[in-house]
Amino acid sequence: MPDPNGTAVVMKFANILGLEQYLYSMTLHTNSFEIVPVQLNIKHVRKASEQKSKCVKDREYLQKKRLLVETEGDKQARLKKASEYKKRKQSEETDS
Repeated sequence: MPDPNGTAVVMKFANILGLEQYLYSMTLHTNSFEIVPVQLNIKHVRKASEQKSKCVKDREYLQKKRLLVETEGDKQARLKKASEYKKRKQSEETDS
């Protein structure tokens, strides 16, 4: 349906009766509209997007893999922080 700002609404109906009922309801509101058939070529769009998404997924996978590689220093720092947290929690429970 045309809109004054230049946008359009695309609608799909399962049968001609649904379209007929919708058009009848539009005439009650005296809106102007134009019916234009639309055809999409999905095959080419889908192939290009799949290739692009595969490339993006590979790049994201490599970035995550690099981030997940933990050095020995990082591991020791993480374990130290976890043990300090555990000690704090235990002391809080005994104080309560």
